[in-house]
Amino acid sequence: MFTCPANHASETPEFCSVCGLEIPGAAPAAAAAPAPVAAVETMPAATSAAVAAGEACPDCGAPRDSDQQVFCEVCGYNFVTRVAGSGPPPSCVPAASFNPEPAATAINPPPSAVATSPESTVTAPSSAQPVEPIGGVGRPSPHASEVGRPSPNACWELVVTVDANLYGTPNPDAPAGQPPQKFRLFDRETMIGRAGTEVRVQVPIQGDPGVSRRQALLIQGPDSSLLLRDLNSANGTQVDGVDVRPGVDTPLHDGAAIAIGGWTSIVVRVIAS
Repeated sequence: MFTCPANHASETPEFCSVCGLEIPGAAPAAAAAPAPVAAVETMPAATSAAVAAGEACPDCGAPRDSDQQVFCEVCGYNFVTRVAGSGPPPSCVPAASFNPEPAATAINPPPSAVATSPESTVTAPSSAQPVEPIGGVGRPSPHASEVGRPSPNACWELVVTVDANLYGTPNPDAPAGQPPQKFRLFDRETMIGRAGTEVRVQVPIQGDPGVSRRQALLIQGPDSSLLLRDLNSANGTQVDGVDVRPGVDTPLHDGAAIAIGGWTSIVVRVIAS
């Protein structure tokens, strides 16, 4: 309670609640602090791994084939954790997997290093690597890592066939009698995927439901090298019988065998230089 100049008991500190006189020396009433508002935490709805088949991706609208499919084949959206994917594959990166062309080894010493004395005319045994003629031009023998490496002007071709014994066990669902398909690579990046979907691919695979819409990407380097990048496909990709890791660029050579889907075999060939 507060006391005003007329000795009234006031309920307010600045002016008397009885007579209205100002109460000198009274401190202004502190502004009432707003009542704390209870924080409302919005929790995401519980998600389940077993989502009905046919659900569309919320990011790109691509359909989900089954409740066992975790990632969207178009944008990489995770149907289980509801986390957005990485989007379309990044642009081509330089092919660093191939060793650069070895520098030519000087078989003869430079003129500045030749002495003028008579003794200098004796040729010492050379330690340089042996030279063998290739196409009529002498050059050092290629290293083992360069075997199968194409020339800088090489052109690539894919031969797609149906192989019922692709993985060592006969597949009764493989369509027999389909002729081989040939695709010549003209672009820097070439997409391999299932035909008849909303995804545009340069190498469409017909009739194999085990092939993803975006199965793999072929990338040609400036030196005509060729890399394969699995795009997180549903059933994976093999090169020469070895599973490749999604997103990791794998170098290809002339004659490399790619296995995808249930029975699709792709042989990589160099057709011209």
